[in-house]
Amino acid sequence: MRHPTYPAAGLAAVLVASVLTSPAPAAEFGKIELSTVPQLQAYLEDRGYLQENSELDLFHTGLAEPASGISDVYALQYLDPGSCGSAGCTEIVVTRSDDDSYLLYEEWLGTGMEMLDSETEGAHDLLIRTDQGVLTGRFNGTKYLWSPASDKGESGEGVTAQAAPAVPRLGQKTIRAGGADGLVETMGECVDDRVWHGYSEGTDPGGGAMGFGPCRTNKSSNFLLFSCKPGAPDVTIDVNLASRDLDDSDPVTVTVSLGGSNFQFKGTALYDVMVGEVLPELEPITLDHPIFEALRTADGTGSISINGQTTRMTLSGAAGAAGMMRKACAAPLAAPDSQP
Repeated sequence: MRHPTYPAAGLAAVLVASVLTSPAPAAEFGKIELSTVPQLQAYLEDRGYLQENSELDLFHTGLAEPASGISDVYALQYLDPGSCGSAGCTEIVVTRSDDDSYLLYEEWLGTGMEMLDSETEGAHDLLIRTDQGVLTGRFNGTKYLWSPASDKGESGEGVTAQAAPAVPRLGQKTIRAGGADGLVETMGECVDDRVWHGYSEGTDPGGGAMGFGPCRTNKSSNFLLFSCKPGAPDVTIDVNLASRDLDDSDPVTVTVSLGGSNFQFKGTALYDVMVGEVLPELEPITLDHPIFEALRTADGTGSISINGQTTRMTLSGAAGAAGMMRKACAAPLAAPDSQP
């Protein structure tokens, strides 16, 4: 078989043209191994969503071409007992941006996640089974929107969306540790790896708290934390957000904005030797402060500002957290003869 011949310069031009016009390798969609995406694996480990005993199904659902700054979309169905409860197992959606950063923006409790053949805006549709029923998720270029679906089989074949409004994502969930008298935590749906947590300390030591922070965090690591003891008049405010404009002993004003209302808290900036940062130390408030009623009824998003430096915050879970804290802190102190 004879092959065409080209002059040297012409051959180089042909090769360059061939590289430029050849289609890019097709992205692999469907169920994949987490080990094939090491950056995602590192992100999940850093956020507390990957433990030594974690078991999960990982789906690469899109995108063939970047859209809205998003290059890839991943959906994860956890399977291990530590990620499962009476309402199902943890299910999350993570996106990768064009700058290679990852963002967990959605979390459900459910079972049987499936990636469907149908696509919307460059990403495959999803099917999940939750305590709100069987739901179909369709990508809108930025995130999945969910609506009730009619379940027609394990494979997802024949599953069609009903003419119904989109349903909310994971609602308030409550976690109890240490028996009936132990710590109880409540939280809303995870949005951009942020959520409001509510805490009830049980009978010993008693009291409660509510805080805004990462979806998986301990109480003291919340960015904003209100804490109180039963029957005590004061609610302490801890802010674990550093500001580049703060120096030790500076006066500081922290403003929390909720639904058009602003709540200001005064204090002093102090250097925290434990974290090596200058953080606000604020004056305490009382349990009947209007911010708690605002948090109980708030929805959408708000913000927290330190001397004008603003951080946006979701209000997901704020209502349930405020209710739990108020109930835990409103309990009367033990009678004098029962105290040690």
